[in-house]
Amino acid sequence: MGSPRVDKGRGAIEHSETPRGSVDKALSILTEVAGSSNGLTLSVIARKAGLSPATCHRLLRTLARRQLVLRDSSGQYRQGIGLLKLAAAVTSSSVLGEPTEAILRSLRDRWQECFYLSVLVDGEVVCIRSVATTDPNRMGVYVPLGRRFPAYAAAAAKAILAFGPPELAKRALANEELVPFTRFTNTSRDKVLSELQLTRQRGHAVCDQEMEIGVIAFAVPVVVGNGEEEWSLGVIGPRERLVGSVHEGLIREMMASASLLGTSTSAVPAGQRVRLAEPSHRANEASAQTDELLAEVGSGQGTNGTG
Repeated sequence: MGSPRVDKGRGAIEHSETPRGSVDKALSILTEVAGSSNGLTLSVIARKAGLSPATCHRLLRTLARRQLVLRDSSGQYRQGIGLLKLAAAVTSSSVLGEPTEAILRSLRDRWQECFYLSVLVDGEVVCIRSVATTDPNRMGVYVPLGRRFPAYAAAAAKAILAFGPPELAKRALANEELVPFTRFTNTSRDKVLSELQLTRQRGHAVCDQEMEIGVIAFAVPVVVGNGEEEWSLGVIGPRERLVGSVHEGLIREMMASASLLGTSTSAVPAGQRVRLAEPSHRANEASAQTDELLAEVGSGQGTNGTG
């Protein structure tokens, strides 16, 4: 073992085989924070990373300025939006692979809207890949990488929670403060849970002006890995235009693409969770409910939180 170094500020001793640079220390901190689902205190991070509290605190402040970590109201340190964006960039380029990129680009080129993939990370739904319209003359809405979605309002989150185990939705909603974004935002936990049941029956989720007036989003579940990973495929755009696209078969195509996405990412063992192995059957089954929804949306009344 190398010679111990005494931190004069706190008297703590740091041991290392070789001198540790700031980058190595910062990466040790990020590794510990990223591996925790409930957040960590300064003292715990310092102990796990093998650093003095003074050194750890100094590096955490730097990481927080870069939004790689955040300190919540209880004093716990958690993953910051910057860290999630880095993870999303790595995921989109190396883990998702070319087949997934091709599927997303195909949807984008066909409909010229923003399509995005989201995943459940430590109880929060986060965008990990997004492709925007390529038409320079087309007004659109874009979802940035690393965007976190509220569990009670966003279509991407509803599609994941509706098709997961019931305790997943209850746990996610328990950690959310149901703040209204617009007059259409549903802020009743019981009504949100009822809406998730409707979403499961319908086969897709809707966010109709619940987060922004004039904007609507649809999302369908994507089953990947061993069936325990929660993903969703979403589309977002101006309300009037996107409702017209749904009439032209947008939801049906998204459901078929979700099945391909699950297959291209990794095979799903039979019998695990809700599967999209028969997208045409699911789309036909949901068509009547979709028509009813579109009639309500087309009336200009909004769904008042039921999308």
